[in-house]
Amino acid sequence: MHTPIRIAMVEDHPVVREGLRVLLNLEPDMELVGEAESVTSALALIQRVPVDVLLLDLVLGEEDGIDLIPALRKAAPETRILALSSFTDPARMARLASAGADGFLPKTVDPKHLLAAIRQVAAGRVVFDRAMLKALQEPDAEEAKRLAQLTPRESQILRQVTKGLSNKEIADRLQISERTVKAHLQHIFDKLGVQDRTSAAVLAIRHGWM
Repeated sequence: MHTPIRIAMVEDHPVVREGLRVLLNLEPDMELVGEAESVTSALALIQRVPVDVLLLDLVLGEEDGIDLIPALRKAAPETRILALSSFTDPARMARLASAGADGFLPKTVDPKHLLAAIRQVAAGRVVFDRAMLKALQEPDAEEAKRLAQLTPRESQILRQVTKGLSNKEIADRLQISERTVKAHLQHIFDKLGVQDRTSAAVLAIRHGWM
C-alpha cells in the first residue's frame, strides 16, 4: 500500500477549510496533516509536520500568500506548493510564477480537477490553469531572445515541462537519465534567467510553447 499524500492547507475562511477537509478525507491516498490560517501559523506548521503538498490561499486577510512562498521554500524545500486564487490580475499572476509555486488554480476549480492537480503536483509535475496564464503579461522580445539560445535538446525538455511532466517522466519519454534532465534544466534556467521550472514553463507558455 502506498503512503498517502500528506496535505496541509493555508486558508483563513472556515467554510472553505471545512469543504476542503471533507473533500480530502474522502480520498484514500490523501491525508490532511495540518491547517493554518495565517502566514505565521503556516510557517510554524510546515516546520512541525512533514508536508508533501501545501494548498495555499493567496489572500489571507491582510496578508499576501505569495509573500509566504520564499519562506516556505527555505523552511521546507521538499514541500510542493499548489496555490489557489480568486484573482487573475497580471501583476499577481506574474509575482506568483516568479515566487516559485508548483501550480496555481482558481478557487472555482472543479473538485475532481483539484484532486487530480494535488496528485500531479505530489508526483513532481507543475500544474497551471490555462485561463489564469492568459492574465500574465504579454511576451517581450528579450524573452524571445533567451528562448532562442536554447539548444534543440533543451527546447525539447522545456516543452515537456510546459506539459506538466516530472523529471522522471521526461527522462523516460526521451530515453535519457533523470540526472541528465536535471542538468539540462539548470542550463535552461541559467539561459532564461529564472530560478525554477515553474517560472521557465510560464515564460515558455507565454510564447506559445504548449
